Amino acid sequence: MASITFLILAIILSSRTSGATSRGGLFEASAATDKHEQWMSRFHRVYSDESEKTNRFEIFKKNLEFVKNFNMNTNITFKLDVNQFSDLTDEEFRARYMGLVVPEGMTSINSEKTLSYRYEDVSETGESMDWREEGAVTSIKYQGQCGN
Repeated sequence: MASITFLILAIILSSRTSGATSRGGLFEASAATDKHEQWMSRFHRVYSDESEKTNRFEIFKKNLEFVKNFNMNTNITFKLDVNQFSDLTDEEFRARYMGLVVPEGMTSINSEKTLSYRYEDVSETGESMDWREEGAVTSIKYQGQCGN
């Protein structure tokens, strides 16, 4: 009787262990959920309701899987990681962040208002010149959605 109990206990424990460590099992889903929660905290993401959170989590999981698969390629000299856009589909990202939005009234160039370049004659600049000192450029600034 003791050996049967031991055998049943061993079978139960081994099935739980194998389920927890197999790819795509409960353990894997839990890890993705934890990563999503950490990501939400890091990027201050809050969803309007549970349905949106579930939808965004599914997109996040697909993007996380893409990152993992990409990073397994040893022929590439850089690695990907999640960022503030990791809960967006490619289509959503392109629609929000790519393409030029020209303000109304700026679609045509008016030749009367076109100014000449301030530094037209730059032939005598010497070996080097710090254009910041000349007032031609400024230092790097954080530009939000535009990047740095």
